[in-house]
Amino acid sequence: MSEVAKFFDDLLSGYTAHNHNCMLAKIKKFDHKKMKAEVIPLFKYVSKNGTVESRRPLIEVPVSFMYANGFFIRPPLVPGDLVVLVISDEDMDKALMSGKEEEPNTDRKNDLSDAIVIGCWQRFTEELPIPDVNSKDLVISNRENTFSIIIKEDGSINVKAKKDITVKSDTKVTISGPSQSSTWE
Repeated sequence: MSEVAKFFDDLLSGYTAHNHNCMLAKIKKFDHKKMKAEVIPLFKYVSKNGTVESRRPLIEVPVSFMYANGFFIRPPLVPGDLVVLVISDEDMDKALMSGKEEEPNTDRKNDLSDAIVIGCWQRFTEELPIPDVNSKDLVISNRENTFSIIIKEDGSINVKAKKDITVKSDTKVTISGPSQSSTWE
């Protein structure tokens, strides 16, 4: 390898060694009200002295969830759940606090301390307990399949539970069908 090629190879490997974009991790702790987690990165790294080492846990990592106009769907993360981290290009601390456009607080770039959990994943050796007949449907369930809410492609909705189903209202509950309707107050 020529000296010029070696120079650029060393330059790029030094840059990419700390240019984080995306990483797999697992949940260590989760705050379901503040939507923050402590996560353990699943990728080891080669230290400056050449040894392969585990990364330190990342703390206060924001967890994304579906949130719009005051409505939300929150995942019930538990220790050991596998997640995907995206690493911000810039220091995101000020924007996380204000929710507004901000100047970066520091000159950090692609730093693991600016990670955000964007979703969950499962090992390729696992399968969700979803029948093939529901492959095109929206399914809300758990791994044990003790309940399911299935919104089918044709618009029908199926609710199934192995325990009680409770519907509570401060006023009244109405269930209507094409030939019958019932209301409880």
